[in-house]
Amino acid sequence: MNKTLIRSYTVAKEGDLVVQTWSKDGKKSDLSKAYEDGPRDRRRLVEDAFLDVFRYEDGEIIWSGSSNGHGPSSAMTYKFLFDAFVQDLGFEEGNARAF
Repeated sequence: MNKTLIRSYTVAKEGDLVVQTWSKDGKKSDLSKAYEDGPRDRRRLVEDAFLDVFRYEDGEIIWSGSSNGHGPSSAMTYKFLFDAFVQDLGFEEGNARAF
């Protein structure tokens, strides 16, 4: 069964969160501004850590990612990415962050 990348959460320089999403027709949008005010300890986030979200043809959503390390900062970074993902799962249709 084929899967399609639908969202990517990535930690950039200085702890910025870059969030990109892809529509069903493959159009990419940058949602990063919607995440700018989220609380985070920018100094401890690990750059290049990411969490990618995919959707299978049957609608099932799965994820894959890397915390870019194994220490405490990497664990905190992965939790930060997962928190954003889980919060987005709870948004109702019509919200830009909803799936």
